[in-house]
Amino acid sequence: MTFTLIFLIFLILALVIGWHVIFALLGGAIIIGTAVWTMAVIGILVFCIAMLVAFSLTGLAGLLIGIFFAIWTVVAIIAFPILFPILLPLFIIYAFISMMRRKRQEK
Repeated sequence: MTFTLIFLIFLILALVIGWHVIFALLGGAIIIGTAVWTMAVIGILVFCIAMLVAFSLTGLAGLLIGIFFAIWTVVAIIAFPILFPILLPLFIIYAFISMMRRKRQEK
C-alpha cells in the first residue's frame, strides 16, 4: 500500500514537471518558428516594395528605400541566420536591378 502511494505521488509529480518542461519547449519552438517565418515573409514584402519604388521613384526616395532595405537585410540576417539563404539572393537581385537601372538612366 505504501509503495503504491509513493509510486502514485512520484508519477503525478513527474507528469506535472514533465508537462511544464514540454509546455515550455513547445512554447519556445512555436515562438521561434513564428518569428523566423514572420521575418521571411516581411523580408520578401520589403523586397517587393523596394522593387516597386526602385522602378517608380528616382533620386532621394529610391536611395532611402535602398538604404532601408540594405539595413533591414543585415539586421534580419544577424537576428535570424537561418534566413541568410533567402534574403541574400533577394539583396543581390535588388542591387543588380538598381545597378542596371542606374546605367540605363545615364544613357
